[in-house]
Amino acid sequence: GVHMAGIPLTDAATSCQSFAVFSGTNALGKGLGDDTDENEMNWEMDVGGVDTLVFLMIGRLDKLRNLCQTLISSSSSKETKNKKWDRETPCAIVQNSGRDNQRVWRSTLDQIVD
Repeated sequence: GVHMAGIPLTDAATSCQSFAVFSGTNALGKGLGDDTDENEMNWEMDVGGVDTLVFLMIGRLDKLRNLCQTLISSSSSKETKNKKWDRETPCAIVQNSGRDNQRVWRSTLDQIVD
């Protein structure tokens, strides 16, 4: 996974001590980042205390774009205390992890899809 791309999930130097892993797509091809109400998460309740988020199998750029915007919106919402994932939050995409054709993109939540 991300370790093969040189991305640490935890890092004592940055006080990053926890991570959570989510499947981006279920058996029906639906999941996080889809533009439907049934996939809504309460980001403050579900992952508010987590330092690093890992999403597997996002698949499409539109789903990734929606997911990034959801994280940014959850950070700026007045109803939440979550201030972790703003526009400048570092993020990465790893495609074909551990394979000869592995590719890694690094950017911010606001720019990763562009």
